[in-house]
Amino acid sequence: MADYPPYMNAHGNISKILDKIMGAQTPEKFTVDFVESVLGFTGGSALAIIPLLKRIAFLQSDGVPTELYRRFRNKNSQGPAMAEGMRRGYADIFKRNEYAYALDDKGLRGLIIEITGLDEKSPTVRAIAQSFTALKRYASWEGSATQAEAVDLVAAEIPAQSSKPADMSQFIPQRGFSYTIYLNLPNTTDPAVFSAIFKSLRENLVS
Repeated sequence: MADYPPYMNAHGNISKILDKIMGAQTPEKFTVDFVESVLGFTGGSALAIIPLLKRIAFLQSDGVPTELYRRFRNKNSQGPAMAEGMRRGYADIFKRNEYAYALDDKGLRGLIIEITGLDEKSPTVRAIAQSFTALKRYASWEGSATQAEAVDLVAAEIPAQSSKPADMSQFIPQRGFSYTIYLNLPNTTDPAVFSAIFKSLRENLVS
């Protein structure tokens, strides 16, 4: 079997199972019995959640929950935990587009077709895309490495801050002179990235 990105054919169960995981005690091992008896999913199609969680590093190979699994169950760290898990499980997708989470359905499917070589009408392409989207609803990309790198594009042009406020007078127009600052913006449609960039500008350039 080809090594495709992780997916469940019954992708509609993903959010239902994840919601149940948040409310259930973390098991010593995430097993078939746990899915059926504790989470309440007795259909065979729901058991595909086990290999899916292993692929996104929520479970070890023997079914033992990882630190990412525990962080996901914590409301305060749930979003970043899922984002990290998806970057691991869908590494091939993020290698081709680091802002894959911001793609619309057509763009995401195109990327999956490129990676897998499958036909655009393949049900597997749809299952991968829908599984990715279902997981993405729990992820928080704010403060992720890619966004931090985008902010660094701006910060690199600004003097490093010390314990005292930096002298920004060189950036303030004086005696009728003006300054033009050129930014190399990342190729993305994600508004959160631009928000982070301009927030950095306001904090560093506006007195």
